[in-house]
Amino acid sequence: MSYFLQLAAYDLAARAETALYFADAGMTSKPDDSPANTYFDGRLSVPCSYDATVFADGVTGGVSDGGFGEIEMVSPEGGLDVLAGYAVDGRRFELRRGEDRFDTAVTIMSGVVESLELGWDTVVVNIRSRKAELETPIQTTLYAGTNSGPEGVEGTADDLQGKEKPLAFGPCDNITLTCVNTSLLIFQAHDGRLRAVRAVRDKGMPLTATRDYATLADLQAATFTAGQYATCLALGLIRLWTSPAGDVTADVDGDVLDGVYVADAAGIVERILRTRAGWTEADFSAADLAALTAANAAEVCLFVGAGDSLDIDAALDTLLTSIGAWWVPNRHNVIRFGILAAPVGPPKRRLSEVEILDSDSIEWLPAHDDAGGVPYWRTKLNGQKNWSKQSASSLAGGVSDEARAWLAEEWRTVTAEDASVRTVHPLAPELERDSLLRSAAACQAEADRLQALHGVWRTRLRVPFFPDEVEDLDFGDVVELVMDRFGLAAGKLFVVIGLNVDRQNEVTELELYG
Repeated sequence: MSYFLQLAAYDLAARAETALYFADAGMTSKPDDSPANTYFDGRLSVPCSYDATVFADGVTGGVSDGGFGEIEMVSPEGGLDVLAGYAVDGRRFELRRGEDRFDTAVTIMSGVVESLELGWDTVVVNIRSRKAELETPIQTTLYAGTNSGPEGVEGTADDLQGKEKPLAFGPCDNITLTCVNTSLLIFQAHDGRLRAVRAVRDKGMPLTATRDYATLADLQAATFTAGQYATCLALGLIRLWTSPAGDVTADVDGDVLDGVYVADAAGIVERILRTRAGWTEADFSAADLAALTAANAAEVCLFVGAGDSLDIDAALDTLLTSIGAWWVPNRHNVIRFGILAAPVGPPKRRLSEVEILDSDSIEWLPAHDDAGGVPYWRTKLNGQKNWSKQSASSLAGGVSDEARAWLAEEWRTVTAEDASVRTVHPLAPELERDSLLRSAAACQAEADRLQALHGVWRTRLRVPFFPDEVEDLDFGDVVELVMDRFGLAAGKLFVVIGLNVDRQNEVTELELYG
């Protein structure tokens, strides 16, 4: 079996797009191959490595880790110095494995090149992780600071110029509004169309809604009275009639695009990927996101205040962690999504010691976060986020005791526990997580789910296989592992949460959780 590498490139001399072809042994493609009659330079020495897990640092919640490594080619006596005349960064690569034909060889990895390193004897092709592409601000639209008196909603050079405009997704409670026109007391909640403004408060005291205006001009011309507010949902704007006594906050239902409002975690993630990252279904699994919505359609909220910077990848981490979900680029650099849950059959594959490369290299890993593998006896979930925590001194005297108590806390906490766990495991710890889930019922349901998942003994293994035996497996797939060790003689179901593909040494390690 041979390896074939196709690199998309830009020929700097010809000023044209082209493709470069390499293999682990030099060959010329056949006339009926595609591409036909093309020489594949036999320079490929280290096919691309790949190592990723759905959660970083061996935990079972939060940020995924890893991705592509690099491709190495030999260049004795500067045989590949000609590559200095090509640009490959930001362009696609495709690694295939097969017999003597490129067009029938199986694509085993694909993605985007980050850079090319020309060395004395080698050339290294660094592969860009799709996650790295999302290490960019979710908001790139800044206030221009061009207001002139009552005209404009861009602030001035003295207050808002150069600051990011706010963004709201889903039902966000008690967000701090940004005054974008001090003459007309116009505030902004979201850079775009809002679904609704449910409440506006000044120092915690509710103001009275009047009506919504379709345009900025109509909002500017509106008349109403003290203690009231008007909106322009199309622009995410709220106008007061009299100067506020303190901080102005609001409860809003956030971003609407082409008439569509989304409020579940997967829906907001897809909205961000499409509108903020400019991605399409070629870049991520829309089917995975649909499955997430089916699994948990509860409302979540995300607010990024004016002048705040939040990267897209961090936004996705926060949203997906809220429902116990993960996201990670697979071997074809497509982002996959899933919820960590106990595996349920039927399994995609049944794996035994026949497929295992070296049983002596199997690793037993802790299956629970920061607990040495010990189950948790209690789960605390912080949710129902108050986006503007307010002290008693910042509130008006007329604010009710109930409202004061709510506004004073950033989170509401629910718990799920199983005291019997401590009977078996006296050192069983507690698990605590933050979530952007909005309702108490949704928070309790997620806490119950997490406790059921982490309140029992779980097994996590890293198992080496012959690469061809597990080539069809991906993140989230369920497999059955049968072997004479670790109580697995009768077989046990696992979910794939990690992949380490080492094509140089012909081994693929699966990280399994069950």
